[in-house]
Amino acid sequence: MRKNITLMLGTALMMLLSACVSNHNDGDIGALFGTWNLVSMSCDGEKMDVETHPTVIQFQNNIIKVSRLQAPDQPFSMDSGIGTWEETEEQFLLNFTHSDDKYAPGTAIYAAPEWLGWEQNTILHLQKLSMSDKVMTWSYTSPDGRVWRYELKKQF
Repeated sequence: MRKNITLMLGTALMMLLSACVSNHNDGDIGALFGTWNLVSMSCDGEKMDVETHPTVIQFQNNIIKVSRLQAPDQPFSMDSGIGTWEETEEQFLLNFTHSDDKYAPGTAIYAAPEWLGWEQNTILHLQKLSMSDKVMTWSYTSPDGRVWRYELKKQF
């Protein structure tokens, strides 16, 4: 009887510990994992409104999802773009050219978020990443020469 109780407690403990592992379905990618709020954005030095239509950027594994609230009074009305990303040195390579049986490459849910000035293939330059402040800053020069700057704050 004592052996069965020990076995049951041991099994329960192992299940509990395995639930606490930091690797979420092979998706935990360290400091970037989670949801980031766009708190500031500018184009050629001109500050742009990010409060009327809030934008969040989510990272899991090599997937990036960018979502923008369409109407503040309709919380389920959103624009979204899903792509992949790769970090190399101080750059983020974003790819919004994916597809599925329903959508052509780089369209609908796989389209680059136009409101951020991004193209289907975008290279963002990391200017700052401070996990103590939970802040990340990127810059991007679009093909037409405009310089964009984004400041994000980690939500969770």
